[in-house]
Amino acid sequence: MALRNCLHLVGFELETLKGSKPQGSSQLPAGQPLRVCASTVLSGTKYGLKQTRGKFGLGAKMALIWSKMSTGLPIEITSSMNSQNYTSFCRLDIDIHKNVPHIHIHEKGENKERWHGAEIQIVIEGNWTTYRSKILHYMRQMAVITPYAQFLFQFVSDSPEKNVTIRFTRRTDIMPSVPLETKYHPSAVDILLIKRLITETSKQTLLQFLQHEFVNIGKSHAERLIGEMGPDFSPKMSVKSLTPQQIVRIHQLFRQAKFDDPSGDILSPAGEYNLRLGIIKELHPDMVATFSGSAQVFEGHPFIVEAGVSVGGKDVKQLEQLQDQPNTRQDWCLCEHC
Repeated sequence: MALRNCLHLVGFELETLKGSKPQGSSQLPAGQPLRVCASTVLSGTKYGLKQTRGKFGLGAKMALIWSKMSTGLPIEITSSMNSQNYTSFCRLDIDIHKNVPHIHIHEKGENKERWHGAEIQIVIEGNWTTYRSKILHYMRQMAVITPYAQFLFQFVSDSPEKNVTIRFTRRTDIMPSVPLETKYHPSAVDILLIKRLITETSKQTLLQFLQHEFVNIGKSHAERLIGEMGPDFSPKMSVKSLTPQQIVRIHQLFRQAKFDDPSGDILSPAGEYNLRLGIIKELHPDMVATFSGSAQVFEGHPFIVEAGVSVGGKDVKQLEQLQDQPNTRQDWCLCEHC
């Protein structure tokens, strides 16, 4: 199938759980769907640090941009919150150059079935014949690590017999914990970030700045740090008056000094329970082992290692069969659809 003649319809259906709210909120308020989905491509917080999986956890903004670049067709979003008796429908695309959304249609509809959640539909161009196994492999991996979500994948071909519809069902209603926002760890900041924090801080003195803009720096610790910075520094000096050379000195001391490790509260791991359920749900293994470690730190950045190993399963092929197939190391998706 030629690339230029290949149009793929991909539908994602994320039904939110009753009484729960996925992190980032996969529910689109009827009055402002664009602020949630496509107002700008880059997002973040300037006051602190925390892990985020994005608004939907599916790279919706990047999918929208790829759809815009490959087909020029808009994205369609249907959403409803648990407390609403109507759905919100929005057809939109994005102005890539201005990085702003362009609304085609935004309207309310009936919701007699009291459905709640978010459904996204995009049309993209690609080579389905070549990359079919990789796309399905990706979808299956998503289903493994998010057993609390439901995915509907549809490929619509010019030939109906080549259509593909795959539903990855939900298995659990336990969501990952919502990460907490925290201040930056002094070991993890660079000079540009220190300058930005100085510009945005409401604190007046250097002592206050060190205490309140970073984690694991108490008053006595901040006073010791200032004493080690040299004679040009004092606790009561204005933080706004720091010169570029002085900021470099602060950064050097942050790299040399010892600080307590940051907590793992800013992280939102999938969790060993969800990881095990996802593997069992999608792979149906004979044996499965999962692991979710405690929070560790590298240069001030906390991280958690999670892993799962399974043996056997309903779709597993024998080693002899794999050795006879080309590109086995790259295309190791063993599901029945590949």
